[in-house]
Parts: sequence; C-alpha cells; structure tokens
Amino acid sequence: MRYFYILVIASFIVGCGGSDDNNNTNMAEELTSSLLSEQFAPDNAQFSNFENKPFSLDPQSFNFDGNNVYLKVYDTDGNVFYLGRINKDALFSIELVLPNSDSIVAYDIFTDSANDLSISGDFVL
Repeated sequence: MRYFYILVIASFIVGCGGSDDNNNTNMAEELTSSLLSEQFAPDNAQFSNFENKPFSLDPQSFNFDGNNVYLKVYDTDGNVFYLGRINKDALFSIELVLPNSDSIVAYDIFTDSANDLSISGDFVL
C-alpha cells in the first residue's frame, strides 16, 4: 500500500512539472526590459523640459530721473531669474531658461531716486 501512495505522488509530481520548450522561448522573446539602461532612443530624439526664451527691456522708455536703475525678473511661482543694476541708457537683454509651459515672466524696475516710482509689468515671451 505504501508503494501505491508513492507511485501516485510521483506521477502527480511528474505531471505538474512538464512544459514545452517552444512556449518558454516565445514568452522570453515577447518580454521587454524595464531597465532604463536597456531602453534606446533614436539619434535625432530630443528630451527637453526647458527652452531658452529671450527677455529684453528698454529702460529709456520709463523716463527715470535716477542714475542707478535696478531690475528684477521673476516667474509666477516667485523664482527670480535676474536681480541687479542695469544700464539706464541701453537695451537690456538676457536669455531665460524656462519650462516649456511658461510663456510670461514678471518684472519690477525701479531707481535710487525718490522722484521715480517702482514699475511692475508682465513680459510675454
């Protein structure tokens, strides 16, 4: 009787473990890797969340009396891109590196003169 149980258990184990090699190789070919190092992109692909956008401002158009003109350029989240003194007689230009979705920056321009008011505005890029 003991041999009968061993024979039944052995036949059960043999029946569960069998497989066809062709099915395993087809499954392996269909699987793709999830490793970043094994993912390839075409040579002409570009991955960029930011782009350069020109910003320019003419301080002469504000007719300031003060000698020192200061400029602050920032986005709606409060990130400051420029803060400093600029030449009041020349066009001020810089390249801003902004997220692709940003198209407007704000600016504040002011002088060291008590006669001049601080001016705030938006610049569409």
